[in-house]
Amino acid sequence: MAADKAVSYARRAADRAAGLLAFEEAARLYRLALGLTEGNTSTGRRARCELLLGLADVQARAGDMSAAQDTSLDAAELAGEIGSGELLARAVLSHGGRLLFARATANDRLIPLLERAAQALGPEQAPLRVRVLARHANAISQSLPEISSTLSAQALAIARDLHDPATLAYAISARLYATRAPSNLEERWMLTGELIQAPDPEQAFEGHAYRTIISFARGDIPAVRTDLSGMARLAEQLAQPSQRWWVAVTSATLALLEGRNEEAEKLIEHARTQGEQAQSYDARNFYELQRFALCREQGRLSEVLADLEQAAEADPNRPVLRCALAVAMWELGRQDDSRHLLSQIARDDFNELPINNDWLYSAALLAELIASFGDPSQAEALYQRLAPTTAST
Repeated sequence: MAADKAVSYARRAADRAAGLLAFEEAARLYRLALGLTEGNTSTGRRARCELLLGLADVQARAGDMSAAQDTSLDAAELAGEIGSGELLARAVLSHGGRLLFARATANDRLIPLLERAAQALGPEQAPLRVRVLARHANAISQSLPEISSTLSAQALAIARDLHDPATLAYAISARLYATRAPSNLEERWMLTGELIQAPDPEQAFEGHAYRTIISFARGDIPAVRTDLSGMARLAEQLAQPSQRWWVAVTSATLALLEGRNEEAEKLIEHARTQGEQAQSYDARNFYELQRFALCREQGRLSEVLADLEQAAEADPNRPVLRCALAVAMWELGRQDDSRHLLSQIARDDFNELPINNDWLYSAALLAELIASFGDPSQAEALYQRLAPTTAST
């Protein structure tokens, strides 16, 4: 009985610390509670699973995504032993990450877990089913974009019938991620307006973040500034590394576009620091791309070439890195290397390039490169690929 009380007190203290945004302290207290359950047969496995889920949540909020994923896997294993579809779904969603745009495709264990969770949920668990469906849509958005779009539409349709604001916001975020092409800006703009109104500040932040992407694509800088201000306010409220990193990345992008190079350089380094704290999968890629843009403008491409080569090799699923690398090679006199890399990117008439948030920048870099090399067949192929996706910009 005394052990049960100690577990209860530790968990309540952990919950309170999390509510006060003291994530590291909350993690310590959850670990303390978990330690007290070791060998304590009176503490149920469900209670232990709930503690693991709480620990994974605060680890993710603190930016320790690797630890959060490991903890959520432990929770998923325990949920499977218990036979609880609810706990399994919550654990799998936790394993996918807090933010739906956080590149879930980098985790090859996620999709099988999502499939297990979907099978374990009953018809009465519709809100969790929507979230699992939405996360599944995001996990396959790059490899199977058409199926991803269908799944996200299904999740959104179900969510609208539930009249649950948090579940609806989750489904909207998934739809925005799954349809992140520049040819459907109107639908996405309307959805961001809904998401910004979400009662959860994390979800409202995502709405502002998605809308800045749309505004950049439209060239609407005043709108970018408006949403950047909203993002910054919410990031301070949330006090989490992931949101602070995205504010820093967006601020650096805006400075680059406006030619504020000295300020941009400081912001890029600030974004790198924030990205390291957030342990974001994309932090290095954003850093290298922004350094490339800045150093190209300043005639300093030689400073970033080696790092850009390493980043492009490390993440073959982000072809915009190879587009930037090909331009850097060309401008630094490595024409043969640049031509070879361009021919790889141009395979199948550029159809291997994903239509996502990177598409317009990738196409702009490639257009410059093709114009420099004067290859009419590549120019025609890129034009045919580009035209349908920019019809509404």
